[in-house]
Amino acid sequence: MEVIRKVIKQTSWQVFGKALSSLSTILILGLLSRNYGKEGVGLYTLALTYLNFFYLFADLGLNGYVLSRLSEHHEEANKLFNFRLAWGLILGLTSILILPFFPFNSFDFSQAILIGATSVVCFGLLNSFNLIFQKHLNYERSIISSSLGILALTLTTLLLINIKAPVPFLLIGPAVGWIINVMVADILVEKFYKFRVSKLDFKYPFATLKNAWAVSATLLINTVYFRIDTFILSSLKPLADVGIYNLAYSVFQTILVIPTFIMNAFYPKMLKTYEENFKKFTTHIYMATVLMFILGVLVTVSLWISTPLIISVIGGEGFLGSKEVLRILSVSMPAFFLSALYIWVFMTLKRYKVMMIIYIIGFIFNLVLNLKLIPVYSFYGASVVTVLSEYLILVMQMVFLSFLFQTKR
Repeated sequence: MEVIRKVIKQTSWQVFGKALSSLSTILILGLLSRNYGKEGVGLYTLALTYLNFFYLFADLGLNGYVLSRLSEHHEEANKLFNFRLAWGLILGLTSILILPFFPFNSFDFSQAILIGATSVVCFGLLNSFNLIFQKHLNYERSIISSSLGILALTLTTLLLINIKAPVPFLLIGPAVGWIINVMVADILVEKFYKFRVSKLDFKYPFATLKNAWAVSATLLINTVYFRIDTFILSSLKPLADVGIYNLAYSVFQTILVIPTFIMNAFYPKMLKTYEENFKKFTTHIYMATVLMFILGVLVTVSLWISTPLIISVIGGEGFLGSKEVLRILSVSMPAFFLSALYIWVFMTLKRYKVMMIIYIIGFIFNLVLNLKLIPVYSFYGASVVTVLSEYLILVMQMVFLSFLFQTKR
C-alpha cells in the first residue's frame, strides 16, 4: 500500500503539471488555428516536432541507467549535468546547421528553429534536475518549476499572437518558458544536490555510453519511429495536411504522458523490489499490467467520445479531419500504456539489447508502412500506421518478457 500511495502521489503531481501544460497547449493551438490557419499550425507544430528530436539526443535516455547507480556513485549526477550542457550546445548549433538538407525546410521554418534552438540546451539540463527529483520522489519541485515555465511560455506566446507576430517568432514563447523552467529548477534542486559547472570529464560520456548505448539507441529509435510520420507527411503533402495531423497528434501526445508519469514514480520502487525479492517484483508487474491495461481502455473510450468536442474547441470547423485522426490514434492507448510499463521492466532486468532490437523492428515496420500509406491516404495513413506499430511493439515486448520471466523462475 505504501508503494501505491507514493506512486499515486508523485503521479498526481506530474498530472497536475501536465494539466497546466495541456491547457496552455489547447489555448495556444486554438488561437493559432483561428489566427494563422492550418498552414500556421502546420509550421508551428512541425518546428516543435523537429526540435523534439534534438531534445532526445540531448537526453540520450541516460536517467534510467544513472538512477540505478546514484546510491553508490553520487558524482555521476554532476558529470552527467556537465556532459549535457556541452552536448546540448553542440546539438543546438547542429539543429540549425543541418536545416538546408531537409526537403521541408523553408525560410520561415529556419527562422523558427533559429529562435527555438536554445531550448535544446535547457531540455538536457532539466533532465539532470529531474534525475534528482525522481531519486528522492519529489516531483512537486519539478512541477513548480515547469508550471512557472508554462506560465511564461503562455503569456509570451499570447502577447506575440496579439500583436500578429509572424509564426516563426512564436517560438520565442517556448524558448522563454524553457529558460524560466531551468532557472527555477536549479534553485529548487539544491535541497537534494548541488550541481556545479565544472571542467568536462571527457572519459565519462564514453564510459557511460559504452554500458548504456543500447538504452540510448532504443530511446532515439523510439523517438524517430514515433514522429517520422510528420516529416514524411511534410515532405509529400501540403503544410495544411501537417496542420490537421499535428493538431490531433498534439492532443494525443498530451495524454500519452500519463503512463510516462506513472512509470516515473513506479520505476525507483520497481528497482528496489527487483533487488530484494524477484517473486514480489513479478507480482507487482502483473498487477501493474492489469492496471495499465484498464487505464488504457478507459482513456480510449473517453477520448473516442470526447474527440468531436475537443477538436471543435481547439481548431474549429477548419480541422474536421483532425477528429477522425484523433479517434484512430485513440485505439492505440492500451498498447502505449502497457509498453510504457514494459520498457522499464526491460531496463530493470538490464535487457537493453533485447529492448533495442524490438524498437528497431518497430521502426522499420513503421517507416516502410508510412512510405506506402501516406502518399495515398495522407494523415489517415499516418495515424493507422501509428496504431499498428505500437501493437506490434507491445506483442514483441510481451513475448520476450514472458520468456525472460520463465527462465528466471
